[in-house]
Amino acid sequence: MAQTQFNQNLENTDRILCFHINESSQIQIIRLKNIPQLKYERVIFPGERLFFEAVPNAVLEIYSCKDGQKNLSSVQLCDRIRVNQESSTLKPSNQTSLGYICL
Repeated sequence: MAQTQFNQNLENTDRILCFHINESSQIQIIRLKNIPQLKYERVIFPGERLFFEAVPNAVLEIYSCKDGQKNLSSVQLCDRIRVNQESSTLKPSNQTSLGYICL
């Protein structure tokens, strides 16, 4: 089931709606970075979909959890996973990894 999370600490004029889906078979932990005075972290189960608001220059870090280990699997700019509100389909945009993979 899709969930929506509205971040109350962000200014109304700068917010964008973003979408992430955990397409893996592992639990993920996502964190929003690059936002002053805001800490956002959430556990995402396999197949779970998440809508959230962020500023365009925010960075989404995605950690995969396996065997009690948490590894950074990708880093994405929130502007790249922005929901196209003119479209009727809810798919994340091209999720190219902007960072590095931690093994």
